[in-house]
Amino acid sequence: MPIAQFRQIRFNSTFHLRPYQEECIQSVLQSFAQGTRRVAISLATGSGKTVVFSHLIDRVQPIRPNANQCLILLHRKELAQQAFRHCRALYPEKTIEIEMGDKHASGMADITIASVLSLKNERLQKFDPDKFKLILIDEAHHSASMSYTRVLNHFQAISSASPVYVVGVTATLFRADGKGLFVGFDDIVYHRHFIDMIKENWLVDTKVIRVSWSVDHKLAASHNHEDEKLFALQATNQVAINEIPRAWMEHAQGTRSSTLVFCVNIEHAYKVSNAFRNFGIDARMVSGRTPAELRHTTIQDFRDKRFPVLVNCSILNEGTDIPNIDCIIIARPVRSTALLVQMIGRGLRLSEGKEDCLILDMCNAFGHTRLDTAPTLTGLGPPLSEDEMQKYGTALAETLNMPPGEQGMFSRLRFSQMRALLEIIGDMKKNDDDIYRISRLAWVAVGMQRYVLQTLKGAIVIDKDMKNETFNGSFRVLKQFKNAFVTKKSALFTDIPTLEAAVRASETYLKSQKSPLQFCMRHATWRQKPASNSQLNFLKKLKLWDGKKPLTAGAAANHITATIYGKKARSARQQKLLDYTCPTKTNGRIAQLKEIKNLDARQ
Repeated sequence: MPIAQFRQIRFNSTFHLRPYQEECIQSVLQSFAQGTRRVAISLATGSGKTVVFSHLIDRVQPIRPNANQCLILLHRKELAQQAFRHCRALYPEKTIEIEMGDKHASGMADITIASVLSLKNERLQKFDPDKFKLILIDEAHHSASMSYTRVLNHFQAISSASPVYVVGVTATLFRADGKGLFVGFDDIVYHRHFIDMIKENWLVDTKVIRVSWSVDHKLAASHNHEDEKLFALQATNQVAINEIPRAWMEHAQGTRSSTLVFCVNIEHAYKVSNAFRNFGIDARMVSGRTPAELRHTTIQDFRDKRFPVLVNCSILNEGTDIPNIDCIIIARPVRSTALLVQMIGRGLRLSEGKEDCLILDMCNAFGHTRLDTAPTLTGLGPPLSEDEMQKYGTALAETLNMPPGEQGMFSRLRFSQMRALLEIIGDMKKNDDDIYRISRLAWVAVGMQRYVLQTLKGAIVIDKDMKNETFNGSFRVLKQFKNAFVTKKSALFTDIPTLEAAVRASETYLKSQKSPLQFCMRHATWRQKPASNSQLNFLKKLKLWDGKKPLTAGAAANHITATIYGKKARSARQQKLLDYTCPTKTNGRIAQLKEIKNLDARQ
């Protein structure tokens, strides 16, 4: 089957693509011309993703004759309406239909905009796969789910030999639940990080203030179920509730026109909204349980600047275009890069009179979540519970007249110095090899670029290949035989370019083996308890504990892991590296590197 030919077309003069948007489109077309049929694009929130994919529709020529239809897949009504407006303005001569909820398309339109959840059974079967040339997927990081797989399978686009072109667009081309995106895409052809967009003035600059309040920041970083409940309990305390509007009044009142607040759960969102109103500030609240018409009206009024504060619970994390947002309050745990990028992206868009966006970080989200993660089609480690804030939330039927309580009583509000977001990200990049910033699991750095994670079934070991500057991973089951340890080793991966990617690949493997992640968490409950007698006796024998200073079970486990997997390897590798940096005439660098590699295989 011949590769499709592509043409340059002249668009309506009222549509002017930004240089990077045209560059992105050309990258897609070039990849298609080279034979790749399923590609992904990583573009920052506010970069005009809808503009890019809508301009692709007429530029892509079909692989099969008479296949001229296009399908746009989305997962939210707001995104569908936005895509419809763009396509209608760009292609007034084409038929455009929506398949979503109570709206039914004919299956014959030039462009069909569809909710992936609506496309099943007869609503999917009415679309003839042979008639379609292009599938566009917005918020493509969702595409690993079964609902997207079902649709791609119907259009025979589940493999790289797809007879229809597939383009996925998102600001966060990675997932936090460990699932890879290879099911829908074969290559990432364009990436533009929001850092670059800020530097080039396509997005506004962002300032961050860390806020210390009555809620324990450490709870916000924990994945422990009891810690999650305790955080929700502390956050809904009246003192903590009042601290949110007080922090806003201290730093944003009078200088910020539109503030978006992210809350823990529905109960929390109601209380925060009431607290603002009790301080005389007009605040409204929306959640997944807000009636659709009221939610639409409220968001539109906020977009029109009819009130200054919008409080939300798990509804405005992504896919919402409100350019006037110039302040964001993070009052809920954020344990995922993808979620944090989507949240702060709400405030990065350009808008008339807007100079920057202020972020009040009340959960130290920037302290334990990386923002310099590169896009990838591989799985990315620890799970993110997208609906975590609704676990403990209840739909309250109360009106907005809750008593203010003792305002400021026992308040612990403290504010850090304001910092530019780019400065914070710069600090993150300086610590690329900091295992403790990369992962929330209890990895142990045993020295000489070796990292070990002990699980219930064995240990995952990551070693750096000194020759190729890449990372290799293995799973090891350790058994004690008389006075020696016997290790059964199986390879997990090789030649991973960065430590972060190796860690994510390791943790994805761990999840695939259905090994309980809670056991491996750095803040797991068992790690805080006193060390067991067997742990202490082991350390005493090796003279690694003097019996005076008390040890927690976690600290003892780290000592034991470092002893078993690190001591021998560290000393041997250190000598080999010393020889490598100062090679003799008879034993050059190549020979030394081979010895190091062989040593890695034995350890």
